[in-house]
Amino acid sequence: MPEVLRDKVRKLILPRKDHECYFIPLPEKPVRKKILCEYINKNLKERHPGFSDNSAVDIKKISIDGKKWLLLTVMEKAILTEYKTLHPHTVLFTMTSILANVKNFAGHRDYVSATEIIGYNKETKTPFSLPLAEDEAGSSKRLTSYPSAKKIAWKCSVYKSKHKGLKAATALVVSLAFVLTISFASFASQKEAAAITEPQRNPLVKETEPENLHLPSSLAILADTVAVVLSNGILIKQWQYDESDSVPLLISLRGGEPEKIRGSFLEKDYIGSCFVSEIKYENSIAVYNLSLFFKDKYALPRRQSFTNQELPLSIFAKIRNTILSLKASILAEMPPEDTGDTNYASLSLESPVDSIVQVLNIIERTLNEASCSIALMSLIYSEDKKSFVLNCSWSPGFQTDKRKNENILLAEAFGWKPEPVVTFAVKHTQHVQKLLPEEQGWVKIGRAVNADGSIITYYRNNEGKIVNIEEAGN
Repeated sequence: MPEVLRDKVRKLILPRKDHECYFIPLPEKPVRKKILCEYINKNLKERHPGFSDNSAVDIKKISIDGKKWLLLTVMEKAILTEYKTLHPHTVLFTMTSILANVKNFAGHRDYVSATEIIGYNKETKTPFSLPLAEDEAGSSKRLTSYPSAKKIAWKCSVYKSKHKGLKAATALVVSLAFVLTISFASFASQKEAAAITEPQRNPLVKETEPENLHLPSSLAILADTVAVVLSNGILIKQWQYDESDSVPLLISLRGGEPEKIRGSFLEKDYIGSCFVSEIKYENSIAVYNLSLFFKDKYALPRRQSFTNQELPLSIFAKIRNTILSLKASILAEMPPEDTGDTNYASLSLESPVDSIVQVLNIIERTLNEASCSIALMSLIYSEDKKSFVLNCSWSPGFQTDKRKNENILLAEAFGWKPEPVVTFAVKHTQHVQKLLPEEQGWVKIGRAVNADGSIITYYRNNEGKIVNIEEAGN
């Protein structure tokens, strides 16, 4: 089982049996992204058995004893997805990523546990991280325990950095801020140095790259999800958007035909691929997860760091004061703890079903005004309380999205049903006439199609309440 460090933040150290770590030197000469990818890919193919498209790779730049290195963490995508599903909103670490960032790592004695040994070879001047069999770890060398959660810096986290992980082989993609300033270590052979030398380009030919499109906002993506769900007569069990996760969009669904639902999501222009998990059946109704990935041409916001806590605290205050009238309650506010690498402010709240969409729009509008945007958002519906629990994190990084998302039938997509409208039989005489909803001034906000073909139309009446009228199918 993974070592979970319990504190006011959720941090988890991945067990060595589920990952491997490798140190490779950074190139000295400036190289293009594609060449760097090939360099990393070549090293992992040589050193990691079974390296393939199913491998998830985290890349960190570190400096040890005056030399620049890349720390590569490798694990199977399926295992990483399992951790993300079982431990949502949890930051992942490895003992290697923690120790390699310790000051004077080269001068410390080796770290030895029952499963791994991590240290620095002073003769070859190279860092190492190796797995151990249980009988290989000498008890006399073992350290006392894992470090406490408070002492683990966020910069040591894996699979939560600005780059989203490396795709192996021909699909290799790396988003590293330091790509233009990388350096090749002095002990690399001339042959290896020549292999990664940037090819000459024709100065008369101007290289152009296609302009990236902007990914829709998290709220717009949620609105698209609701539209797919209601049109297919199914329900959302849980919804999570996390742009820095290996699975950026994870949706738990109940009902419908999984292959048909998958096809509906693939019709969205920004969805590149969609994978269906194991399908279970509850009373002959399918229950499953969809893992969705965005197309590369849709760019995520360029994230920046908070330089202090003033901006996130002012955002907290504005959101808090604005949603009070909507009967939403704040559960937790978590300002960024450091101002180093990209950091995030987080908010948890509970909202009644009839105001959750307003709350979401208030949060998005407040963040946009501060040139921030949501990087993580999850929604869970409580049928007993008739309320939603919302968790979201954000950082500086504006996301242009002109869509209005004020009439999302979010609660209905999660299975909430409005209280039935009480109707009375009225004899139509010359003096009494039944008025249609539009004639009463009600506002039509949407409609859903049930599995039996019947249609439910939703209105907001003159008192601001949501009511529904059901019509029989054809």
